[in-house]
Amino acid sequence: MPTIKKIIIFCGTLAVLLSGFDFVSGKIILQTSENPAALNQQQVYLNKLKITGLILSSLTLRWNDAPDQLIAQRKNLRALKQNVPQLYLQIDLAEDLPKWDSADWAIVEDNIQEIAREARRSGITGIILNTDSGQLASRNYYSNNQLWKPEYNKRYADISDAFAEQILYQRGRELRQVIEAVSPRARIAVTPAGPAEPATANYAYWHHFVNGLFSAGQNNTLFASVRANPEQTTALAAQSLSGLLETRIQAGIIPVYRPQSQPDEKILQALQDNNSVYVLQAKFADLLQFLAGNVII
Repeated sequence: MPTIKKIIIFCGTLAVLLSGFDFVSGKIILQTSENPAALNQQQVYLNKLKITGLILSSLTLRWNDAPDQLIAQRKNLRALKQNVPQLYLQIDLAEDLPKWDSADWAIVEDNIQEIAREARRSGITGIILNTDSGQLASRNYYSNNQLWKPEYNKRYADISDAFAEQILYQRGRELRQVIEAVSPRARIAVTPAGPAEPATANYAYWHHFVNGLFSAGQNNTLFASVRANPEQTTALAAQSLSGLLETRIQAGIIPVYRPQSQPDEKILQALQDNNSVYVLQAKFADLLQFLAGNVII
């Protein structure tokens, strides 16, 4: 009984604190590890905070995973879609991808297309391709992913720089096409923002793939990790990518921010006062605390 009373008091306190919190034009894409069923129980706060997108980390798939968990969560995902305009699914590209010029690349396309098909059936139209070329600590089946680094890399041992540029562009474009074949309204995103990230050593060929991926559509997004401060991230990322991404490609750059234990007044102000969009990485309860201020649970 004391525990139940505690939760009721907490929810009531949040309701009071959030009552004056109105994001008139700012937007939040929440990246969270909560499962869809748990998020469906937070409908009031999803609406109050004007969460415009959810990146569902609990459903992250590798490129060759079967979409079984999407099928299992279809009912919950469809219900969640009623309260959140855009749901995102992350697909990890990994070192065990076939070589770019291998005939086995068709397997990659088939697998990712099947994931995209089941995602659409479940109400997910945001597809994030994880191109991380560093340590992927959150996934323990591989560590140092060097898809884009040509030096001392067997993946590039027998191909020239010119052919690497051509084949990477082609593979990116083909992946876009197979995704849109089953999900025509898909919003394609890439994380991280390659050379725009603090560590750039492993992203030498990254832009060739992304240029191909973004060449075949208009709903393109880059998620860039926040550097010195959230407000400067978009400008810094755009500057870093200048001359790499094709000028005709329209790609929105969205800062990815992990709230600290204390509310950051700058980001709160940005979310309230301008048209900025932020990805906030947090558990839902932690996000409520971050936005509401100091709340004792």
